Amino acid sequence: MALLLGSQLIEVEQELQVIRELLDQGTEARSLAVARSRYVAADELAKELLSRWGQFGFQEQSDVASLLMSRTTWRDALLGGLESGVVQASQLPPAVVQGLIGHFDRNLRSRAVAVLGRPSPRQKIVEEYLEQMPNPNTHGHSVAGQQLYQMHCAVCHSSTPERPAIGPAVENLTHWTNHQWVTAIMDPSLVVEQKYKQTVVLSVNDEVYSGIVSVEDDQAMTIVGNDGQSRKVLHADVQDRQSSHVSLMPDGFESRLSPQQLADLIQYLRTR
Repeated sequence: MALLLGSQLIEVEQELQVIRELLDQGTEARSLAVARSRYVAADELAKELLSRWGQFGFQEQSDVASLLMSRTTWRDALLGGLESGVVQASQLPPAVVQGLIGHFDRNLRSRAVAVLGRPSPRQKIVEEYLEQMPNPNTHGHSVAGQQLYQMHCAVCHSSTPERPAIGPAVENLTHWTNHQWVTAIMDPSLVVEQKYKQTVVLSVNDEVYSGIVSVEDDQAMTIVGNDGQSRKVLHADVQDRQSSHVSLMPDGFESRLSPQQLADLIQYLRTR
């Protein structure tokens, strides 16, 4: 069994060994290992990554969890890691949590809810943050808010020379009230434009693609995930396709942002 990586044909076992060696090195090498892992259709790769889970930093854990959601067998391994206690719910990015507890497979969804709990009522969270959050205009720190924006928001809401933004623009919203900002961040699926609703595709090769369909014709579709990456999927390779009323922007930022941090973020968004 082999895979094509660039122009070089590499045996899967050889590539697995390369990835193992990279995982045992520093942060930069581990990031390269995670990037290479996407092209290796080997079930044992999930075991290798989860066995090193405690060695990963905050961002690395987010990247690995997102990677493990891209294949059904890897996703099951991630859920098994949650059930065994190797992985903690607080270590998962909101998009992964939402992908598990909102999954269209009933059995998987039930397992996820058993370990992660049912989603909190979003309106209640909005009200709690509005009550607890300091006034962004007087107690928000835009420098700290900029760092939070780069960490949690920029991948979707900022464009680069290589790709356009996939989320709605957040510029010129200085007139928004605290209630509008808190609702948009903590309850993003309350009102969702059609173009920002998620589609989940399962390929015949057991790969899972989740995101918004940016381009589609008779032959293929391009799906942009909330990691900012575009992936082209041929219709002939699609095993199952599900449309969702859920926003591409995930729920669950209460696990990542304290009331003070949300005030910092809003202050930055108002002044950027």
